[in-house]
Amino acid sequence: MIIIGISVIVILGIVIPNYWLEFDDYSIFLCERWFDSHYQCNAIWIDPQCNMPGGGCIFPKQTPFEQFLEKKATAAFNLKLDDYKIISEVHAAYPAYSTGLHKSFVTQAVESDGTRYYLSTTFIPDESLDEINVKIYKIISEKCDLSIISAGSECESNYLETMDPKPRSSLDGWITGISDKSNSTVTILQGAVIEGNKALDPEVIIVVMGKNNTVTWINSDDVAHALSSNYENNAWQTGLVKPGESSSVIFNNTGIFSYHGIPGPWISGTVVVLPENYDESNLPSSGDYDFKTMHMNNACTEKPSFCFGVFENGTQIMTQCDFPIHGCSPIYSGISSTFPVMKDNIPFDVNYSIKGGTVKEMTFSNSNSLLILIDSIMGGNLTLNIPRDLLDAKMDYCPPRKVNPLDDTFFVLRDGEEIIFDEIQTTSIHRTLQIAFSDNSTKIEVIGTCLI
Repeated sequence: MIIIGISVIVILGIVIPNYWLEFDDYSIFLCERWFDSHYQCNAIWIDPQCNMPGGGCIFPKQTPFEQFLEKKATAAFNLKLDDYKIISEVHAAYPAYSTGLHKSFVTQAVESDGTRYYLSTTFIPDESLDEINVKIYKIISEKCDLSIISAGSECESNYLETMDPKPRSSLDGWITGISDKSNSTVTILQGAVIEGNKALDPEVIIVVMGKNNTVTWINSDDVAHALSSNYENNAWQTGLVKPGESSSVIFNNTGIFSYHGIPGPWISGTVVVLPENYDESNLPSSGDYDFKTMHMNNACTEKPSFCFGVFENGTQIMTQCDFPIHGCSPIYSGISSTFPVMKDNIPFDVNYSIKGGTVKEMTFSNSNSLLILIDSIMGGNLTLNIPRDLLDAKMDYCPPRKVNPLDDTFFVLRDGEEIIFDEIQTTSIHRTLQIAFSDNSTKIEVIGTCLI
């Protein structure tokens, strides 16, 4: 079997692949490590007429491998939002073949003066997925077919002008204005029961604690609907709402609350509840906003996605991704002690406090861990209040076999090395950890545990 590594992480000095490809005579497998030495491999293409790796078999569309790379490409394109406004969804370009195993994705973008561009990236398995190269093409003719862009092609040679990357490298965002926070009513639209129709208006509603934190759903469809929370923490439901009637829910906690509808799992929305003392008085008055840095949750690759932006004056605001353009719109300003973390398309609020540094980003990893990136200006400590539904450590097998297994100890890595930490509080809903770091620490990883 032939193995090609795609991405690696360092745990306790041992290099272990996160994702890699394996081949036998007839198949290609995408493998994923999710805890220590335990991993699983899923076939992404099988063809009895194909002799891998030299048979030249074409990957079918929408394989797990292609979906994985499309998200990586989207994240890479979003890092160019300081210079270009993306105006189309990400598209796969020329096909990937087993020989070479490269895959290209492209999106359209526009500069502030209206000049149009293509942004393109190509993946090669033996290259790191952490630093993804994005090529920028200025469109000089509309004759170029977006689906055949590739280096050295007639399309690139005749209809595009290759541009040098701009000198800036920040994660600035192209921002489109402050979301309305005065409305607390959601309409279930006519035809919502039919899959593919827009079901809710607005899909994301933003309210303020103590001011308009009672959200009302009005049913304008011809059939009855019910709406309920996506997860057990802060569970709520509207009950059955008949045509022409309404139902209200009072939200008593700040945070991001996703929900779904019945009938129709495609009916989904989000309620964002802001603290009563949120502040936007120090935001610029312009309709477009430029950030010094942008910390994107999930890189705006899925709904709902939220991120944090920081202006030159240090003001930090929470933002909401704008699909399908993948821009971000400010929601509120002020340094927050809560970070939204996505797991299986469900947002969780992770409360934290930090002394001696700042939290830049917090994400859930497929390796069953919580990854926190920090800027540390001195030695200090980070306190995390981790929801059990997001990450836990249990004396159980993977996947779970027991009912109510005993708690186990997390593993905590600081810059790749295992460290001792304190678990200062344990409840049925949360586990609170206190983790020390040094003046040059940049990454902390909390790993959930189970038996293999």
